[in-house]
Amino acid sequence: MNKVKFNLNKPNKDKSLIMLVYRYESGKLLMSTGITIPTSDWNKSAQRLRTTQGKFEYPRYNQWLNNYERAVSDVLLSYTRIRETPTILQLKDGIEKAVSSSAAAASLPKGVLKFINSFIETRESEGILTKGTIHGYKQLETIIKEFPKGRTLQFNDLSEKRLNALTAFMVQNRNYGTNQINKIQRRLNTVVKSAILEGFEVPASFEKGNWRVKVSKINDSGIALSSEELEKIKSASLSPKLDKVRDRLLIGFATGQRYSDFKDLSIDDIVEEGGKKYFNIAQKKTRKVVKLPITEAIQNILDKYGGYPKTYSEQKFNEYIKDVCEAAELNDIIIIRKENPLKGVVSEERKKKYEIISSHDCRRTFATLLHNRGIPPAAIMKLTGHSNLKTFSSYLKIDMTEVSKRHNLSIL
Repeated sequence: MNKVKFNLNKPNKDKSLIMLVYRYESGKLLMSTGITIPTSDWNKSAQRLRTTQGKFEYPRYNQWLNNYERAVSDVLLSYTRIRETPTILQLKDGIEKAVSSSAAAASLPKGVLKFINSFIETRESEGILTKGTIHGYKQLETIIKEFPKGRTLQFNDLSEKRLNALTAFMVQNRNYGTNQINKIQRRLNTVVKSAILEGFEVPASFEKGNWRVKVSKINDSGIALSSEELEKIKSASLSPKLDKVRDRLLIGFATGQRYSDFKDLSIDDIVEEGGKKYFNIAQKKTRKVVKLPITEAIQNILDKYGGYPKTYSEQKFNEYIKDVCEAAELNDIIIIRKENPLKGVVSEERKKKYEIISSHDCRRTFATLLHNRGIPPAAIMKLTGHSNLKTFSSYLKIDMTEVSKRHNLSIL
Protein backbone atom coordinates (compact mmCIF):
# COMPACT_ATOMS: atom_id res chain seq x y z
CA MET A 1 0.00 0.00 0.00
CA ASN A 2 1.28 3.43 -0.95
CA LYS A 3 1.67 6.19 1.62
CA VAL A 4 -1.33 8.42 2.37
CA LYS A 5 -0.27 12.07 2.20
CA PHE A 6 -1.76 15.26 3.58
CA ASN A 7 -0.93 18.54 1.86
CA LEU A 8 -2.09 22.12 2.19
CA ASN A 9 -4.34 23.31 -0.62
CA LYS A 10 -2.91 26.85 -0.48
CA PRO A 11 0.45 26.67 1.33
CA ASN A 12 1.40 30.25 0.42
CA LYS A 13 -1.72 31.79 1.97
CA ASP A 14 -2.33 32.63 5.66
CA LYS A 15 -4.90 29.84 5.95
CA SER A 16 -5.41 26.66 3.97
CA LEU A 17 -7.57 23.57 3.72
CA ILE A 18 -5.83 20.23 4.43
CA MET A 19 -6.17 17.83 1.50
CA LEU A 20 -5.78 14.06 1.46
CA VAL A 21 -3.69 12.78 -1.47
CA TYR A 22 -3.41 9.10 -2.41
CA ARG A 23 -1.89 7.59 -5.57
CA TYR A 24 -2.63 3.98 -6.53
CA GLU A 25 -3.45 1.78 -9.56
CA SER A 26 -6.67 3.57 -10.45
CA GLY A 27 -5.08 7.02 -10.38
CA LYS A 28 -4.81 9.89 -7.92
CA LEU A 29 -7.38 10.60 -5.20
CA LEU A 30 -7.55 14.19 -4.01
CA MET A 31 -10.16 14.96 -1.36
CA SER A 32 -10.78 17.59 1.31
CA THR A 33 -10.53 16.72 5.00
CA GLY A 34 -12.71 19.69 5.90
CA ILE A 35 -10.02 21.11 8.22
CA THR A 36 -8.78 24.67 7.63
CA ILE A 37 -5.76 25.87 9.61
CA PRO A 38 -3.18 28.71 9.72
CA THR A 39 -0.44 27.55 7.36
CA SER A 40 2.24 28.49 9.92
CA ASP A 41 0.94 25.73 12.20
CA TRP A 42 1.49 22.96 9.64
CA ASN A 43 4.42 20.58 10.03
CA LYS A 44 5.19 19.66 6.43
CA SER A 45 7.57 16.79 7.20
CA ALA A 46 5.22 15.14 9.74
CA GLN A 47 2.14 16.07 7.68
CA ARG A 48 0.33 16.98 10.88
CA LEU A 49 -0.45 20.13 12.85
CA ARG A 50 2.15 21.33 15.31
CA THR A 51 0.75 20.60 18.77
CA THR A 52 1.69 23.86 20.43
CA GLN A 53 0.53 25.08 23.84
CA GLY A 54 -2.78 26.93 23.74
CA LYS A 55 -4.01 25.18 20.54
CA PHE A 56 -6.17 22.72 22.45
CA GLU A 57 -8.11 21.66 19.33
CA TYR A 58 -5.02 20.59 17.33
CA PRO A 59 -4.60 17.10 18.88
CA ARG A 60 -8.23 16.48 17.92
CA TYR A 61 -7.53 17.60 14.33
CA ASN A 62 -4.50 15.29 14.14
CA GLN A 63 -6.65 12.43 15.35
CA TRP A 64 -9.11 13.28 12.59
CA LEU A 65 -6.29 12.99 10.02
CA ASN A 66 -5.34 9.62 11.56
CA ASN A 67 -8.94 8.52 11.01
CA TYR A 68 -8.70 9.46 7.33
CA GLU A 69 -5.43 7.56 6.94
CA ARG A 70 -6.89 4.49 8.66
CA ALA A 71 -10.01 4.72 6.49
CA VAL A 72 -7.94 4.53 3.28
CA SER A 73 -6.27 1.36 4.55
CA ASP A 74 -9.57 -0.22 5.65
CA VAL A 75 -11.35 0.49 2.35
CA LEU A 76 -8.47 -0.88 0.26
CA LEU A 77 -8.32 -3.99 2.47
CA SER A 78 -12.04 -4.63 2.00
CA TYR A 79 -11.61 -4.53 -1.81
CA THR A 80 -8.49 -6.74 -1.64
CA ARG A 81 -10.55 -9.43 0.05
CA ILE A 82 -12.84 -9.59 -2.98
CA ARG A 83 -9.84 -9.26 -5.33
CA GLU A 84 -10.90 -5.94 -6.79
CA THR A 85 -9.38 -2.48 -7.02
CA PRO A 86 -11.76 0.38 -6.18
CA THR A 87 -12.26 3.24 -8.57
CA ILE A 88 -11.38 6.70 -7.31
CA LEU A 89 -15.08 7.37 -6.74
CA GLN A 90 -15.53 4.11 -4.83
CA LEU A 91 -12.46 4.78 -2.69
CA LYS A 92 -13.62 8.31 -1.86
CA ASP A 93 -17.12 7.10 -0.99
CA GLY A 94 -15.72 4.34 1.24
CA ILE A 95 -13.42 6.78 3.07
CA GLU A 96 -16.25 9.22 3.74
CA LYS A 97 -18.45 6.44 5.16
CA ALA A 98 -15.64 5.10 7.36
CA VAL A 99 -14.77 8.54 8.73
CA SER A 100 -18.43 9.36 9.38
CA SER A 101 -18.83 6.06 11.24
CA SER A 102 -15.77 6.89 13.35
CA ALA A 103 -17.13 10.35 14.16
CA ALA A 104 -20.50 8.88 15.16
CA ALA A 105 -18.82 6.45 17.55
CA ALA A 106 -16.77 9.27 19.06
CA SER A 107 -19.89 11.36 19.67
CA LEU A 108 -21.56 8.79 21.89
CA PRO A 109 -22.51 10.20 25.33
CA LYS A 110 -19.45 10.70 27.51
CA GLY A 111 -19.48 12.22 30.99
CA VAL A 112 -17.34 15.17 32.07
CA LEU A 113 -15.07 12.94 34.16
CA LYS A 114 -14.37 10.48 31.33
CA PHE A 115 -13.74 13.35 28.93
CA ILE A 116 -11.24 14.95 31.35
CA ASN A 117 -9.45 11.60 31.64
CA SER A 118 -9.28 11.29 27.84
CA PHE A 119 -8.18 14.94 27.58
CA ILE A 120 -5.29 14.29 29.99
CA GLU A 121 -4.19 11.09 28.23
CA THR A 122 -4.13 12.86 24.87
CA ARG A 123 -2.08 15.77 26.21
CA GLU A 124 0.36 13.43 27.95
CA SER A 125 0.88 11.40 24.77
CA GLU A 126 1.44 14.58 22.74
CA GLY A 127 4.08 15.72 25.25
CA ILE A 128 3.29 19.43 24.76
CA LEU A 129 2.35 20.28 28.35
CA THR A 130 4.63 20.40 31.39
CA LYS A 131 4.27 17.92 34.25
CA GLY A 132 2.98 20.79 36.39
CA THR A 133 0.22 21.63 33.92
CA ILE A 134 -0.75 17.96 33.59
CA HIS A 135 -0.84 17.78 37.39
CA GLY A 136 -3.24 20.74 37.36
CA TYR A 137 -5.66 18.89 35.08
CA LYS A 138 -5.38 15.78 37.26
CA GLN A 139 -6.24 17.98 40.23
CA LEU A 140 -9.39 19.10 38.37
CA GLU A 141 -10.19 15.42 37.70
CA THR A 142 -9.88 14.61 41.41
CA ILE A 143 -12.15 17.50 42.40
CA ILE A 144 -14.85 16.41 39.94
CA LYS A 145 -14.64 12.86 41.35
CA GLU A 146 -15.13 14.15 44.90
CA PHE A 147 -17.86 16.63 43.97
CA PRO A 148 -21.37 15.28 44.78
CA LYS A 149 -22.68 13.42 41.70
CA GLY A 150 -19.46 14.42 39.92
CA ARG A 151 -18.83 10.91 38.61
CA THR A 152 -22.04 11.06 36.55
CA LEU A 153 -21.80 14.75 35.63
CA GLN A 154 -22.62 15.51 31.96
CA PHE A 155 -21.65 18.62 30.00
CA ASN A 156 -25.26 19.72 29.71
CA ASP A 157 -25.39 19.66 33.54
CA LEU A 158 -22.93 22.56 33.78
CA SER A 159 -25.51 25.20 34.68
CA GLU A 160 -24.56 28.31 36.62
CA LYS A 161 -26.21 26.80 39.71
CA ARG A 162 -24.18 23.58 39.44
CA LEU A 163 -20.95 25.50 38.81
CA ASN A 164 -21.55 27.76 41.80
CA ALA A 165 -22.06 24.59 43.86
CA LEU A 166 -18.69 23.35 42.61
CA THR A 167 -17.07 26.59 43.78
CA ALA A 168 -18.72 26.23 47.21
CA PHE A 169 -17.45 22.64 47.35
CA MET A 170 -13.86 23.76 46.75
CA VAL A 171 -14.14 26.38 49.51
CA GLN A 172 -15.87 24.21 52.10
CA ASN A 173 -14.29 20.81 51.43
CA ARG A 174 -10.87 21.79 50.11
CA ASN A 175 -10.38 25.12 51.84
CA TYR A 176 -9.26 26.66 48.54
CA GLY A 177 -8.75 30.39 48.24
CA THR A 178 -9.86 32.62 45.39
CA ASN A 179 -6.74 32.32 43.26
CA GLN A 180 -6.57 28.53 43.57
CA ILE A 181 -10.23 28.22 42.54
CA ASN A 182 -9.58 30.54 39.61
CA LYS A 183 -6.84 28.17 38.36
CA ILE A 184 -9.17 25.16 38.61
CA GLN A 185 -11.91 27.05 36.77
CA ARG A 186 -9.52 28.04 33.97
CA ARG A 187 -8.60 24.38 33.49
CA LEU A 188 -12.28 23.40 33.43
CA ASN A 189 -12.93 26.14 30.86
CA THR A 190 -10.17 24.75 28.59
CA VAL A 191 -11.57 21.22 28.86
CA VAL A 192 -15.11 22.38 28.06
CA LYS A 193 -13.92 24.37 25.02
CA SER A 194 -12.30 21.18 23.73
CA ALA A 195 -15.56 19.29 24.36
CA ILE A 196 -17.57 21.92 22.47
CA LEU A 197 -15.27 21.40 19.45
CA GLU A 198 -16.17 17.71 19.59
CA GLY A 199 -19.87 18.47 19.45
CA PHE A 200 -20.86 18.42 23.12
CA GLU A 201 -23.47 20.96 24.17
CA VAL A 202 -23.20 23.08 27.31
CA PRO A 203 -25.69 25.56 28.81
CA ALA A 204 -25.38 29.15 27.58
CA SER A 205 -24.70 30.25 31.17
CA PHE A 206 -21.35 28.44 31.06
CA GLU A 207 -20.07 30.57 28.20
CA LYS A 208 -21.26 33.78 29.90
CA GLY A 209 -18.76 33.07 32.66
CA ASN A 210 -20.69 34.54 35.59
CA TRP A 211 -19.81 31.42 37.60
CA ARG A 212 -16.08 32.19 37.57
CA VAL A 213 -14.49 33.85 40.59
CA LYS A 214 -12.41 36.97 40.14
CA VAL A 215 -8.72 36.72 40.93
CA SER A 216 -8.09 38.09 44.40
CA LYS A 217 -6.46 41.51 44.54
CA ILE A 218 -4.81 40.52 47.81
CA ASN A 219 -1.15 39.95 46.99
CA ASP A 220 -0.06 38.15 50.14
CA SER A 221 1.00 34.93 48.50
CA GLY A 222 4.56 33.89 49.19
CA ILE A 223 7.50 35.48 50.94
CA ALA A 224 11.00 36.67 50.09
CA LEU A 225 13.93 36.17 52.41
CA SER A 226 16.48 38.85 53.22
CA SER A 227 20.24 38.52 52.68
CA GLU A 228 20.62 38.15 56.45
CA GLU A 229 18.16 35.25 56.49
CA LEU A 230 20.04 33.52 53.68
CA GLU A 231 23.20 33.77 55.79
CA LYS A 232 21.36 32.19 58.73
CA ILE A 233 20.36 29.28 56.48
CA LYS A 234 23.94 28.88 55.25
CA SER A 235 25.36 28.81 58.80
CA ALA A 236 22.66 26.67 60.48
CA SER A 237 23.78 23.42 62.12
CA LEU A 238 21.96 20.60 60.29
CA SER A 239 21.85 16.82 60.04
CA PRO A 240 23.49 15.24 56.95
CA LYS A 241 20.04 14.77 55.38
CA LEU A 242 18.96 18.40 55.87
CA ASP A 243 22.41 19.59 54.78
CA LYS A 244 21.68 18.10 51.33
CA VAL A 245 18.26 19.77 51.36
CA ARG A 246 19.88 23.10 52.26
CA ASP A 247 22.32 22.84 49.37
CA ARG A 248 19.49 22.15 46.93
CA LEU A 249 17.60 25.12 48.47
CA LEU A 250 20.60 27.41 48.00
CA ILE A 251 20.76 26.44 44.33
CA GLY A 252 17.10 27.47 44.12
CA PHE A 253 17.83 30.87 45.67
CA ALA A 254 20.84 31.37 43.38
CA THR A 255 18.99 30.58 40.14
CA GLY A 256 15.52 32.06 40.80
CA GLN A 257 13.90 29.30 38.75
CA ARG A 258 10.80 27.19 39.31
CA TYR A 259 11.42 23.98 41.23
CA SER A 260 10.71 21.94 38.11
CA ASP A 261 13.63 23.75 36.44
CA PHE A 262 16.27 23.73 39.18
CA LYS A 263 15.64 20.29 40.72
CA ASP A 264 16.98 18.34 37.73
CA LEU A 265 19.97 20.47 36.81
CA SER A 266 22.89 18.38 35.61
CA ILE A 267 26.36 18.88 34.22
CA ASP A 268 24.78 19.04 30.77
CA ASP A 269 23.19 22.37 31.76
CA ILE A 270 26.56 24.08 32.35
CA VAL A 271 28.20 26.11 29.61
CA GLU A 272 31.45 28.08 29.69
CA GLU A 273 31.93 31.43 27.99
CA GLY A 274 34.86 33.79 28.38
CA GLY A 275 36.30 31.71 31.19
CA LYS A 276 33.06 31.90 33.22
CA LYS A 277 30.56 29.13 33.88
CA TYR A 278 26.81 29.50 33.46
CA PHE A 279 23.67 27.46 33.96
CA ASN A 280 21.90 27.22 30.61
CA ILE A 281 18.32 26.36 31.64
CA ALA A 282 15.49 25.51 29.25
CA GLN A 283 12.37 26.36 31.26
CA LYS A 284 9.76 23.61 31.14
CA LYS A 285 6.73 25.90 31.48
CA THR A 286 7.63 28.69 29.04
CA ARG A 287 10.18 26.86 26.81
CA LYS A 288 12.44 29.89 27.27
CA VAL A 289 16.18 29.44 27.70
CA VAL A 290 17.80 31.51 30.47
CA LYS A 291 21.48 31.80 31.28
CA LEU A 292 22.63 32.39 34.88
CA PRO A 293 26.18 32.79 36.19
CA ILE A 294 27.44 30.09 38.56
CA THR A 295 28.61 31.90 41.67
CA GLU A 296 31.49 30.81 43.87
CA ALA A 297 29.04 29.59 46.54
CA ILE A 298 27.19 27.41 44.06
CA GLN A 299 30.44 26.10 42.56
CA ASN A 300 31.49 25.05 46.06
CA ILE A 301 28.24 23.06 46.38
CA LEU A 302 28.82 21.36 43.02
CA ASP A 303 32.40 20.50 44.03
CA LYS A 304 31.17 19.16 47.38
CA TYR A 305 29.03 16.52 45.67
CA GLY A 306 31.04 16.05 42.51
CA GLY A 307 27.88 17.17 40.75
CA TYR A 308 24.56 17.97 42.39
CA PRO A 309 22.99 17.28 45.78
CA LYS A 310 20.14 14.80 46.00
CA THR A 311 16.87 15.82 44.38
CA TYR A 312 13.40 15.35 45.90
CA SER A 313 9.79 15.48 44.83
CA GLU A 314 8.40 19.00 45.20
CA GLN A 315 6.10 17.86 48.02
CA LYS A 316 8.97 16.35 50.02
CA PHE A 317 11.23 19.31 49.27
CA ASN A 318 8.64 21.77 50.58
CA GLU A 319 8.33 19.65 53.72
CA TYR A 320 12.08 19.41 54.34
CA ILE A 321 12.92 23.08 53.72
CA LYS A 322 10.57 24.01 56.56
CA ASP A 323 12.81 21.94 58.85
CA VAL A 324 15.89 23.69 57.44
CA CYS A 325 14.41 27.14 58.01
CA GLU A 326 13.20 26.21 61.49
CA ALA A 327 16.77 25.20 62.37
CA ALA A 328 17.93 28.53 60.93
CA GLU A 329 15.46 30.23 63.33
CA LEU A 330 13.40 32.04 60.71
CA ASN A 331 10.75 32.78 63.31
CA ASP A 332 9.43 36.18 62.19
CA ILE A 333 5.64 36.30 62.35
CA ILE A 334 3.92 36.62 58.98
CA ILE A 335 0.28 37.71 58.74
CA ILE A 336 -1.47 35.80 55.96
CA ARG A 337 -4.57 37.44 54.53
CA LYS A 338 -7.07 35.19 52.78
CA GLU A 339 -10.27 36.06 50.94
CA ASN A 340 -13.33 33.81 51.12
CA PRO A 341 -14.51 33.44 47.48
CA LEU A 342 -18.14 32.97 48.54
CA LYS A 343 -18.49 35.84 50.98
CA GLY A 344 -15.72 38.20 49.90
CA VAL A 345 -14.59 38.36 53.54
CA VAL A 346 -10.88 38.69 54.29
CA SER A 347 -9.48 36.72 57.24
CA GLU A 348 -6.03 36.88 58.79
CA GLU A 349 -3.79 34.13 60.15
CA ARG A 350 -0.45 34.45 61.94
CA LYS A 351 2.34 32.03 61.02
CA LYS A 352 6.08 31.82 61.63
CA LYS A 353 8.10 32.36 58.47
CA TYR A 354 9.59 28.86 58.46
CA GLU A 355 6.08 27.37 58.56
CA ILE A 356 5.03 28.85 55.23
CA ILE A 357 8.18 28.80 53.12
CA SER A 358 7.92 26.92 49.83
CA SER A 359 10.11 26.17 46.83
CA HIS A 360 8.56 29.05 44.88
CA ASP A 361 9.86 31.50 47.49
CA CYS A 362 13.32 30.87 46.02
CA ARG A 363 12.05 32.67 42.92
CA ARG A 364 10.53 35.53 44.91
CA THR A 365 13.71 35.92 46.98
CA PHE A 366 15.92 35.99 43.88
CA ALA A 367 13.78 38.65 42.16
CA THR A 368 13.37 40.79 45.30
CA LEU A 369 17.06 40.85 46.32
CA LEU A 370 18.20 41.73 42.79
CA HIS A 371 15.54 44.46 42.64
CA ASN A 372 16.75 45.82 45.98
CA ARG A 373 20.24 46.12 44.51
CA GLY A 374 18.87 48.46 41.86
CA ILE A 375 18.95 46.02 38.96
CA PRO A 376 16.25 47.02 36.41
CA PRO A 377 13.15 44.82 36.31
CA ALA A 378 13.67 44.17 32.57
CA ALA A 379 17.09 42.65 33.31
CA ILE A 380 15.77 40.49 36.16
CA MET A 381 12.92 39.27 33.96
CA LYS A 382 15.51 38.01 31.47
CA LEU A 383 16.87 35.81 34.26
CA THR A 384 13.53 34.61 35.68
CA GLY A 385 11.95 34.13 32.26
CA HIS A 386 8.97 36.40 32.93
CA SER A 387 7.34 38.11 29.94
CA ASN A 388 4.71 40.11 31.77
CA LEU A 389 5.74 42.99 34.06
CA LYS A 390 2.53 42.75 36.08
CA THR A 391 3.15 39.08 36.85
CA PHE A 392 6.79 39.75 37.63
CA SER A 393 5.87 42.61 40.00
CA SER A 394 3.82 40.20 42.14
CA TYR A 395 7.08 38.38 42.92
CA LEU A 396 8.64 41.46 44.48
CA LYS A 397 8.16 41.52 48.24
CA ILE A 398 9.28 45.03 49.05
CA ASP A 399 9.95 45.86 52.70
CA MET A 400 9.37 49.59 53.11
CA THR A 401 11.37 49.62 56.36
CA GLU A 402 14.39 48.39 54.41
CA VAL A 403 13.73 50.88 51.62
CA SER A 404 13.64 53.78 54.10
CA LYS A 405 16.97 52.64 55.56
CA ARG A 406 18.65 52.57 52.18
CA HIS A 407 17.05 55.64 50.61
CA ASN A 408 15.98 59.13 51.63
CA LEU A 409 12.25 59.14 51.04
CA SER A 410 11.76 62.76 52.02
CA ILE A 411 10.87 65.11 49.17
CA LEU A 412 10.97 68.29 51.25
